[in-house]
Amino acid sequence: MVTGCLNFTQFFMTLKGTGDVRPGFTRSSEGEMQGSTIQRIRNTLRSRRAFTVIELTVTLTILAVILLAVHGVLARTISSSQKAETASRRATISDAILRRMAADLRSAFMSSTHEICFKGDSESLHFVTSMTSLAKVGQEASAFNSVGYVLGKNDKSSSVFRLFRREARGKIDMHEGEYRELYPYIGYIKFEYLQKTDGESDPDAIQIKEDWDSLRDRGLPLAVQMEVRLFFPDTQATFSSNTFVETQVTRYRAVFKIPAGGYYIPDPDIENQAEPATTDTTKETGQSSN
Repeated sequence: MVTGCLNFTQFFMTLKGTGDVRPGFTRSSEGEMQGSTIQRIRNTLRSRRAFTVIELTVTLTILAVILLAVHGVLARTISSSQKAETASRRATISDAILRRMAADLRSAFMSSTHEICFKGDSESLHFVTSMTSLAKVGQEASAFNSVGYVLGKNDKSSSVFRLFRREARGKIDMHEGEYRELYPYIGYIKFEYLQKTDGESDPDAIQIKEDWDSLRDRGLPLAVQMEVRLFFPDTQATFSSNTFVETQVTRYRAVFKIPAGGYYIPDPDIENQAEPATTDTTKETGQSSN
């Protein structure tokens, strides 16, 4: 009975933390167990300590290398995409301008021998063409049009010009008509006119003229040679005289053949004046022979 009371008292003291952990354990064994528990806790805390400076430095270095590699790949991808887009835009704009001119010049013709139907210099070109254009709502389509290509001032830069296409529906006048902008950034444009020479040594020789007048030259040129310089500025740039220095510049040269050109058209008035003289000479010759 006494032994049972002692065991209960020992168990109660253990619950309060002052007795043995289990019956039969002495206080010395309890102290050893508590010391080992504290040691395990310390070891756990030491194993969960923060990173050292060397570990952080190595980690940041590896992260920086990875970021640099990713940035390089992205930069090359974006640059290639921008170059492809710029090249596509250049090809689209230049092709549209050249096709428009080629279509108009292929259909050029002499509509009258008494009026100027083709007139051009180094920076402008005007002629009559049968190329039909899109008429506005309520307008009648015309069988022929007077078309011109001229340069105009650009308000954003003094070194860059605007290219306009003039069109007068159903008229031969070289100045009237509606002007529409084809492209706003032209460095320069130069027209030259090809004509066959009358040389006996080389009948296929070509002469290049700086200007052309259908009345003076009696007809249309064999072809028109054009050289144009196009600017392709950045769409996000502020357009000024200095902006175009860093933009893409492309020079194009094209030759537009005129199917109705290259033929000499004599003046009918001169021929009509020469015919009576020839007839009278024949009659006088016939009378004298008789």
